[in-house]
Amino acid sequence: MKRQVLIVLVSVAALVPAACGDDDSDYVYEEPATVEEIGADLWRIELTEQAAARTGVETAMVASDTVGGEQMLVVPYSSVMYHFDGSTWAYTNPEPYVYVRAPIEIDHIDGESAILSAGPDEGTAVVSVGAAELYGVEFGVGK
Repeated sequence: MKRQVLIVLVSVAALVPAACGDDDSDYVYEEPATVEEIGADLWRIELTEQAAARTGVETAMVASDTVGGEQMLVVPYSSVMYHFDGSTWAYTNPEPYVYVRAPIEIDHIDGESAILSAGPDEGTAVVSVGAAELYGVEFGVGK
């Protein structure tokens, strides 16, 4: 009798994972990001929709404003990234979930805005939240 109970218990235990949906046969792993070289020291980052949501990436548009009688480009200061050599750049967002670094030249900082003497065209989407995470993806931080 004890042997029969043991066989039943073992049989039921073997069925539990399948019944609970632990079968990994339908699971397909997808890399959260791909990084592709598109030029000399220039990379195209593409996040999955889920990865973009997890990193909390937000964008803002490059604006134009008259500063001291001159038309200047304006981006959120949070969009500005500093390279170790002192150069500055921002991540553009040319299409959904795609990010590419673009060089910028800062004229000055005015509160939460960076006034640019050169940069992406007015109306270009730039990353305003999540640029550090994209930097990590681009340069393989943690790999």
